[in-house]
Amino acid sequence: PRSRGLGDVYKRQSGGHGVAHWYNGILPVLYPVFALELGLNYSQIGVFDSARGVVGVVISLLGGYLADVFGKRRWFLGFSLISLGIFTALLGFSKTYFAVLVLLAVGGIGNSLWHPFALPMLKRVFPQRRALATAIHDAGANSFHGLSPIVVGALLGFLGWKYVVGLHLL
Repeated sequence: PRSRGLGDVYKRQSGGHGVAHWYNGILPVLYPVFALELGLNYSQIGVFDSARGVVGVVISLLGGYLADVFGKRRWFLGFSLISLGIFTALLGFSKTYFAVLVLLAVGGIGNSLWHPFALPMLKRVFPQRRALATAIHDAGANSFHGLSPIVVGALLGFLGWKYVVGLHLL
């Protein structure tokens, strides 16, 4: 494959990985909103993360299998990010605990599908600098994950939560 510079990896892989983890970062800010809006207790909020985790395990394993079978398929990466945006935006239409639970669980598909396809691409493009490429990839995730609660928290001060999650389609 054509050799790419680390700048390209940073823009595409790290940026995409950052977007995938942006959605994880907004959840701690949204959970209290869901609790207040839907009258939920701590256990019900905990089930949200548990459901995302269970779906994440299944999709990670399935994604690993698909990545081995189909190899380099960038559209899987695009699908993972688009699905995260769609399912997050659909939360704005949720009126019940079950609806939020399903959307959060299914929304976790996007995040779990990213990793099995992205990491082999890094290893293939940078066979001699895999560790550095992976570190840059992870830096994007950590940066966006750390930034998203601040941004979403600030937006919640001006907009209703349904508008804030709707913005995730952009």
